[in-house]
Amino acid sequence: MGLLCLILVMFLLACGNTGQSVVQSTPALESVPTPPAEVAPLHEPMQKPTPTPTIAATPTATPTLAPGPLTASEIFEKVSPSIAFITNNAWTGSGVLLEDGHVVTNAHVVWPFDSARVVFPDGSEFHEVPVRGWDLLADLAVLGPINRPTDGLALSDGEGLPIGANLFLIGYPAETEKFPQPTIVRGLLSRVREWESIGITYLQVDATIIGGQNGGALVSEAGHVIGISGLRFTEANFAMVASASDFIPRAKELIDGRNPSELGDRGALLQGGELRHGITLENYWSQRAYLINEPPGALIDFELTGDNDGGFTIYDPYGFELLSADNGSTGAEDGAYTIERDEPHFLVAWQWPETIGDFTLKSSHRLTQIHDPDDGRQLQVSQPARGNIDFPTDLDYFLVDLTEGEVIEVIAESSVADTFLTIDYVGALDTQIIVDDDSGAGLLGLDSAIIYRAPHTGRYFVVVSDANYSAPGGYVITVKRAARNAVPTTTTWASLFGESVATEPPSAQSAFGLAELRAAFTGTRQVVGGDTLIIRLDEYERTQEVRYLGCDDKHYVVTPSSIGNELLMAKVTIWNDKARSVLLVLDSEASQLRGTAAQQKFAPMDVDAMKRASQTPTDDQVDMERHYARPGASGGYYHCGQWTTTPEVQFLQSSVQLDQGNSLSGWIAYAVPVGTELREIHWAAGDTIYLNLSDRATLEAGTVPGLPTSFQEADPAELDLSIEGLGFEDYYR
Repeated sequence: MGLLCLILVMFLLACGNTGQSVVQSTPALESVPTPPAEVAPLHEPMQKPTPTPTIAATPTATPTLAPGPLTASEIFEKVSPSIAFITNNAWTGSGVLLEDGHVVTNAHVVWPFDSARVVFPDGSEFHEVPVRGWDLLADLAVLGPINRPTDGLALSDGEGLPIGANLFLIGYPAETEKFPQPTIVRGLLSRVREWESIGITYLQVDATIIGGQNGGALVSEAGHVIGISGLRFTEANFAMVASASDFIPRAKELIDGRNPSELGDRGALLQGGELRHGITLENYWSQRAYLINEPPGALIDFELTGDNDGGFTIYDPYGFELLSADNGSTGAEDGAYTIERDEPHFLVAWQWPETIGDFTLKSSHRLTQIHDPDDGRQLQVSQPARGNIDFPTDLDYFLVDLTEGEVIEVIAESSVADTFLTIDYVGALDTQIIVDDDSGAGLLGLDSAIIYRAPHTGRYFVVVSDANYSAPGGYVITVKRAARNAVPTTTTWASLFGESVATEPPSAQSAFGLAELRAAFTGTRQVVGGDTLIIRLDEYERTQEVRYLGCDDKHYVVTPSSIGNELLMAKVTIWNDKARSVLLVLDSEASQLRGTAAQQKFAPMDVDAMKRASQTPTDDQVDMERHYARPGASGGYYHCGQWTTTPEVQFLQSSVQLDQGNSLSGWIAYAVPVGTELREIHWAAGDTIYLNLSDRATLEAGTVPGLPTSFQEADPAELDLSIEGLGFEDYYR
C-alpha cells in the first residue's frame, strides 16, 4: 500500500491545483500473495518484455495541465501488449492481464474447461493456465497467475464519463490464427444501464462485439481499462460492457478462493467418470446430465433402461442436438455416436411421465455427472434465489406452494441467459401450462415474467431455462405477491408450441408422415421436422445487397448497416404438420443464425426498418420477388399480409396464423461478418427446429411419392438463385 500511496502523491503533485477535472482510476486488484503457478512461457516472445519501470524522483509542485486524450494509436500501443488471446478446444476469446499476473475474461470464454491456452501479442505463449474461479452470474472468470510477459493493467472506474465519450474495444474478434494480433475499434458511450439485483453497471457502446472479442478491454481516451466486454446486440450494432469497477471486488473474491455469485461450485469434471450410472427422475421436468470428453473418432454406445418411458439426447457445447434416443414407451433406449469435434459433449437423460422413475444408464466410455443443485429448491415469496443454466437445454425446476386464487408474479433475470419461464403442475394440460420468454424487460429486454393465478391449492413447478439452449448462464429468480386484480399471463404451452393433438398412424394420414418425410431425404438435413412443424431450407446465399419490390409497389434495397458485414439470405418453407393452428410470430426471436463458434449468434434483420428506397432495377438485376413461393395445401400464397393467388415471395416478418396442412414460404435476412463460417439456423417460432448449413445437400427436382403438395419441387427455373448484378455467390458449406 505504501507504493500505491507514493504513486498517488506523485500524481496529485503532477496535476497541481488547476481546477481541471480528472477521471481517476481505482486501485489495481490486490490479491492474496499467491506465487505464480507452474506456468512458464512455451513460446519465446518476439521481443523482450519491457522491464518494470522504476519510480522517478518526486516531481516539483509546479502546476501542470492534465494531459489531453490519447490518440487511438497511443491507446493501442499502451494497452494491447496486455490483452491476452485465450483458446481451448472449442472456442476463442480475449482477456486482460492484471498487474498481479492474473488474467480476467468472461466466464463463458473458458467454461467448462478448468484451464486454457493464453497468448500475448509479443508471442508469449502459456499452456494449461488454470482457471482460478468463475462468477457465472456476472460472466466473469479469473485465470493464473502467470509469469507476466509484460506489465499488466489496472481496472479503473469509468462510470463517471459523460455520455458521448469516445471509447475503444481491444480484443481478438473472429480470430483464427495461432499467434494473432489484437484489434481496436472506436465507439461512443451511449448510455449507462444497471442490473440492480447483483449491483453491476453496464456501459452501452455503439461498437459491435463479435465472437472472440468477449473478455476484451473497453478503454477510455485516457488509456484506462474501464470495462470487460461480453454482451452484444449484433442486429442493433451495439455492445453492453460490464463496468470494471464493479468487477474489481468480484475478481478479488475469485482470487481469494471465494464465490461472489453464491452459486457454489458449478464446474464439470472433464476426467474420470463411470460406465454405469443409476438415475432417479422425480417428475416430467427432472433431468440428469453427463459430460462426455472423448477425442474425435471415438464411437460411444449408450443404453438407458428404466421403469418409466424415458430417453436421452446428446448435445454439443452450443446446444445443437446430435443424437436423440426415444425408441418407444417400453424397453431400452439405445444409440451410438461418433465424436466429430475435439470439444465437450453433453448427454441429457429425461422422461415423459410426471411420476418418479428409476433408470440405469450404461455407456462404452466413461461419463461424469454434472450436478445441478437448483432442481427441487423451494421458492419463498419476496426472497430472490440464484440459479444457473449448468448445461445446454438445462431445465431448472423450482417448487412453490400456492393457495387457490393466490396471485403471484415470477421474474427470471439474467445478463447472460435469455431466460424462459414455465409454470406447471401435475396433471396440467398444454392449455394450462403458462409460459413466457421476454415479458420481464430487464437489462437486455430478455428477462421473463409471469403473473399467475393459482387454479387450486397445491404445489407448482416454476421452471427456468434458456431460450437459446446455451450454457452457462447465471440468473436471479424472484416470486412476489401480485394484486388480486392483476391480469394473469395468458400465453400457454399450447399457444406457443401448438396444442398436442391425437393423430392416426402415418400410413393412415392424408398428409405425409414425418417418418416417411425423413426417410425420403435420408442423409440430408435439408428437411427437418419438429413436434409441430416441418421446415425445409430451400436456398441460402451471401450478398452485399438485396433489392425487392415492396407491398406498396415501390422498389427498395437492403444492405448491412456495418462495414465488414454481409447479408445471409435464407429461404425456408414451413408446413404445419400436426397442430390445428399455429401462430407464427416472425420477429427477431423467430430464428437465430449460428456460426461454428459459440458466440456467433445472429438474429433476423428488421427489413422494414433497414430498407431504403431504390430506383427501378435494370434488366440484369433479378429481384427477390421474381422467386416463386410454394403453394400451401389450400393452393394459395401468403403475401403482403393476406392469402392471394399471386406467386410473390415475401420476407418472413410480422405474424401469421398457419392452419394444419398449410405452408408458408419466404426469406429471412441476417447480417453477419464477411466470411463467417455458418453452422445452423435455429428456428423457434411455433416449434424448435435446427436447419443445418454445413452439410447442405441439393434436392433434385421432381415429385417424391407421398410427399405433400407444399413440399414438391416446382420448376427448377423458378428456384434458380443466381442473382446477377447483385454480387451473389454460392457458399454451400
